[in-house]
Amino acid sequence: MDVIDNMSSLRVLVVGDTIIDEYQYCEAIGKSSKDPVLAVKYNSTDLFAGGSVAIANHLANFAAHVDLLSVLGEGDTYEDVIGEKLHPNVSCHFIRKPEGRTMVKRRFLDGYSLNKLLEVYVMDELDLPEEQDREACDWLTRNIPAHDMVLAADFGHRAISGSMLNIMTQSSCFLSVMTQANAGNRGFNMVSKYPRADYLCIAEHEMRLETRNLSDSLKPMMSVLAKQLGCTKFALTRGRKGCLMWDREDRIVEAPSFAVSVVDRVGAGDAFLSLTSMAACQGVPTEILCFLGNVAGGLVAQTVGNMKSIDKLDVKKWVVSMMK
Repeated sequence: MDVIDNMSSLRVLVVGDTIIDEYQYCEAIGKSSKDPVLAVKYNSTDLFAGGSVAIANHLANFAAHVDLLSVLGEGDTYEDVIGEKLHPNVSCHFIRKPEGRTMVKRRFLDGYSLNKLLEVYVMDELDLPEEQDREACDWLTRNIPAHDMVLAADFGHRAISGSMLNIMTQSSCFLSVMTQANAGNRGFNMVSKYPRADYLCIAEHEMRLETRNLSDSLKPMMSVLAKQLGCTKFALTRGRKGCLMWDREDRIVEAPSFAVSVVDRVGAGDAFLSLTSMAACQGVPTEILCFLGNVAGGLVAQTVGNMKSIDKLDVKKWVVSMMK
């Protein structure tokens, strides 16, 4: 429990993509009469603040304070949704991208089973213009020194420019890195673009894409990648298979998943990343790091999307129940 309580002294900076998760709940009513497609009837909609905002909310339940640097579109900013969902312990600095869009991942679900039917990305593929990039870099340069940890939540939707990446990796602050490979970035968002990461957290398929290797043993690949980035710890999440954790002694620890009832997998990896990043910043033993990460992921998997951030009391209760 001391590990969790000690997180309350940390000041954390999150840099990354803001994503609005839109869930449209539907009811299947049959096949379209004119086309071979499923016809559904709309029932209701939920909007969740995802991406770097969800990660900041997770962190805010544990840390002393959380700052967030992210990018919004100039038109539909969704600031009202973000403001409504934002933890009071999070301070935001948003860069406005001219002619850009705030990233929305619109998912259509069967309202009864919550099975996903279709996902639509509302996005642009524009880099940050020079003026906005300079604004972000200036803000980072001024504010990084006031933090104990920087977390790069890189979902690959162009919120983190090369200049911003260089400032983060060249700072002396503890740096936690996550790079996500998803349909929207088509495999172009590789962790090797980061020359340094004190703590790295990615999924198995992301590492296999990075190494262009579909079949070899994971452990040697983890060791090579971790040493390349100078990691002290490297977490590889594997869904229902749990996780692997590498440490600087070239040791690999394997831990099972604690997800008892999986309602929705969206956001589970972000919760794992959030809690383990703070623990890794404190130099917590590898076994405890795995344990805490899987507790956080299991908690979030029990809810729909990013409806609820992980709570310190809930984590403590689960830890106590697991230890009995």
